[in-house]
Amino acid sequence: MRRCVLALLVLALLLGLAACGSSAGGSTPSEPTAAPETAAPTPTEAPATPAPTAAPTAEPTPEPTPEPTPEPTETPDWESLGGTVYETKAGGYAGYVHVSVVLDAEGRILDVTVGQHNESEGYGEKAIDVIPGLIVERQSLGVDAVSGATFTSEAIIKATAKAITAAGLDPADYGFAP
Repeated sequence: MRRCVLALLVLALLLGLAACGSSAGGSTPSEPTAAPETAAPTPTEAPATPAPTAAPTAEPTPEPTPEPTPEPTETPDWESLGGTVYETKAGGYAGYVHVSVVLDAEGRILDVTVGQHNESEGYGEKAIDVIPGLIVERQSLGVDAVSGATFTSEAIIKATAKAITAAGLDPADYGFAP
């Protein structure tokens, strides 16, 4: 009987070794084996943080040189120069556009200046920068509106026409067509 027990032990040992050998890379089992349900998750290592690299040793970007602030220009004393100042306003895109117009005794337009307004900085400001100079240069209200700033352009022209009317002159003589 000892021999039987010994034979059974050897057989069990061989079967156990054969089972371990087949799962360690021997023959493939016919069914996949499932992981035990009580298995703890395997810890993973955190990715290594790359070492900081030195900044390139390029020359620093030079600071832009600020443009000099222009000296404020004084408004001429138009009255002592023979001009009369007329303050008017007309409706623009975002409310009233206040305009100061200077006319001399012969009816020449000496200056057109836009004062208080709420026109947009992008388009409206373009008209404010361009239209007064064109009116003075051409001595005419028949100037084209600035593209994208039609309401602002027309407000400056209409306010200038009001100033011409206030001076006792006819804006139509200056090319104004309402």
